[in-house]
Amino acid sequence: GEITLYSLCEKHDIDMENDTLVFDKKYRYKTHLCKVTTKKYGLPQTRERRYLFVWRSEDPDDDLGEYMEEILHHLEAPIVHSIAGFFLPPTHDSIRSMREALRSGPGQILARERARDPDFWDYAKNRNKDAPRHMRFRRDTGIEERSRWLTGWDTMNRQELAPSLMPEYFDKWNSRRLDMIDCFGIAAHRDATGRDPLHHLFTWDISQNVTRAPFRDADLGVTGCITPAGELCVPHLGRSMMGFEKLMLQGIPWSRLKLGNESEVQLSDLAGNAMSLPVVLAMELAALTAKQLRRERLANGKYSLANAALTSKYDDKEGRVLAERGDLYETKPCGDESNAVDEFKAALGLADDAYTSSALCTCETSGQTSRACILECSGCGLSICQDCADRCRTCSHDLHEKDKKGSMGPTSRTSGEKDPRMFERRLRQTLPATLRLGSQAEELLKDGEGLEAYSFKLQQVERREGRWEVIYGAIEDFGNGRQVAELR
Repeated sequence: GEITLYSLCEKHDIDMENDTLVFDKKYRYKTHLCKVTTKKYGLPQTRERRYLFVWRSEDPDDDLGEYMEEILHHLEAPIVHSIAGFFLPPTHDSIRSMREALRSGPGQILARERARDPDFWDYAKNRNKDAPRHMRFRRDTGIEERSRWLTGWDTMNRQELAPSLMPEYFDKWNSRRLDMIDCFGIAAHRDATGRDPLHHLFTWDISQNVTRAPFRDADLGVTGCITPAGELCVPHLGRSMMGFEKLMLQGIPWSRLKLGNESEVQLSDLAGNAMSLPVVLAMELAALTAKQLRRERLANGKYSLANAALTSKYDDKEGRVLAERGDLYETKPCGDESNAVDEFKAALGLADDAYTSSALCTCETSGQTSRACILECSGCGLSICQDCADRCRTCSHDLHEKDKKGSMGPTSRTSGEKDPRMFERRLRQTLPATLRLGSQAEELLKDGEGLEAYSFKLQQVERREGRWEVIYGAIEDFGNGRQVAELR
């Protein structure tokens, strides 16, 4: 008959709960299983995994794994930055190229294919198993069937999107995804602490079923697990999470990888299949130092891991800014230096052109400039171009043309001084290239000790929604070290 391990243990009077099974082999190994989560190692991601520590030992009671787990817990680090610090700016090349690809011919063909999809609610016709799940979710949450305030989706791929959503993405989504974020958006409003997903940080896994994926995370600022073939929607950004952002949430510096022409799907799968880099490094360090900890503990039973804390070249000053590493250390101000306040006052004359040339519509946030007229709401100040207003839900806004004189007309913002590229050139010519803090700056700034020895170089001039952003940075060791401060 069939022989099982349980029957053998019962026959030989072996207790499977308390006895240890030892095989008579040439070499013997011990194992220790550890459960770790990524959010305890400085990354805002809930990713729980189990790691198996295996080592060779002839002693069945060897406790080396307990020392390794102690070191592993000692290496835990709090989350310093929320998930918002890992998002790429809308002007990044990967986002810009993705939006241009979605606007291209193949993207339009996909949008027309979506228009041929059958009605999502007509189960008898489309046989979509997700439709009953969505109906059950709406019924349990108390959401009406036609309540679709984020996307306003309908048959034939008709949509009335919220103005802050990127239409290039949502035109290519099927009805299941569109209805899913509508369900999650209303559920977030009706939560115990209601939040508007267009103005708060949410990440929704729209690759899962609506009844399986949570509409909010247990910890604010922390996303769910990144999986292969998973798609995380970030509603306040109006798009999905990019592959580079998923790699950063795994602690992988994508700028140092030798990547080729990988697609967004391939990058997302790469991040989903990867292990979190800080967790892997902590496991390796714990495995390498566990024996030494056991030696120290056997020699001194009160030995603490605090005596073996990691050190770095900045620990002697607890990470503070060192004046002697600045490029202006022990140098006196030159006689031809001017007051920065006067320099920035000279740029006030560009204020009107700065607003006109800024990104005034969602379709302009990745570098494009709309040729349509700009409309503005007299109540809330929302600005949107005429083309996007025709496809977005704007019934609650009192829209009117921004300027009756024509400075916001179809061609005035794509040529002349109001062209974004021309304005950026004028702004760079007007602003000072280098800034130096005054003698009383350290007293006014919190933790500003030592900054007077640094020069702040003009690093970036970014076009933002309704404004332009100028960034000055101070770097140690004449630009070869870490960046210690930033002025915006």
